[in-house]
Amino acid sequence: MLGVTDVKLQNVSLEKVDVLITLQVQNPNNYKISIVDGDMQVYVKGVKLGNAVIKNNVVLPKKSDMKHDILISGTPSQMSIAAIPTLMSLMGKNKAVPIKVKGEIKARAKGVSKKFPVDFSDNVSVGELKEMK
Repeated sequence: MLGVTDVKLQNVSLEKVDVLITLQVQNPNNYKISIVDGDMQVYVKGVKLGNAVIKNNVVLPKKSDMKHDILISGTPSQMSIAAIPTLMSLMGKNKAVPIKVKGEIKARAKGVSKKFPVDFSDNVSVGELKEMK
């Protein structure tokens, strides 16, 4: 089971945009799995924000069903022209908006790597902007 439970804008500046996405992920296996890379596109309200780069290590413990925070970072130049106004329209609001993440992640367990497709959409309550520079 994989799903977005929360989205928070961590930092919006002329240099970068950081978005923290909280995922509910189930690992039914008897071994831990590390997410080592990802190539995903993130859409908010139908507007492509850009390509997502996972900036933190994510480890799924064996036999777990937990929430994991994934920090996605990009620069405004990597985003579509409509992305910045879309992000700015979410500031200070805590309402549900349609979020879509599509692409693939690369996971590793016991020395073996495998790519998995990611394609989910949901209405997610967007947390308030924590910091704006």
